[in-house]
Amino acid sequence: MAYRNIETELWNDPKVTDDMTPEDKLFWVYLLTSPHGNLSGCFQISQNQLANALGYNKDTINNLIYRFQYIHELIAYDLDNQEIFIFNWWRYNWTTSPKFETALFKFIERIKTVNFRKSIIEIYDLYKKRDTASIPYRYGSVSVTVT
Repeated sequence: MAYRNIETELWNDPKVTDDMTPEDKLFWVYLLTSPHGNLSGCFQISQNQLANALGYNKDTINNLIYRFQYIHELIAYDLDNQEIFIFNWWRYNWTTSPKFETALFKFIERIKTVNFRKSIIEIYDLYKKRDTASIPYRYGSVSVTVT
């Protein structure tokens, strides 16, 4: 059984509190904790599976997918392959460990939607190159000339 952590700050996010309906919130939490999910943040799930899991009809699921894709801009959905790609999945679920990378690429190989696969590989390449050794100074700095 996989465990997924959700930061409680989710409920303070203005996008969630101000822009999402109750149906949106349930849909979002389901996507983040779905048993279909994996390390890549891209997984195959049909609209019928979503409807059955959430207790909504197919029209409501279509509407939710549309809202999350074009209004909230949090996912992409490929209807032909029935795959969902959660854009910011990597921020809270990735590491740079070699074991993680091996497992991640096993999941990436299974992604049928070429654009999703390419995007995840590009994001991971950038993720590995990011600067994690330094901590940015929180406050602005001022140069002072002493004479």
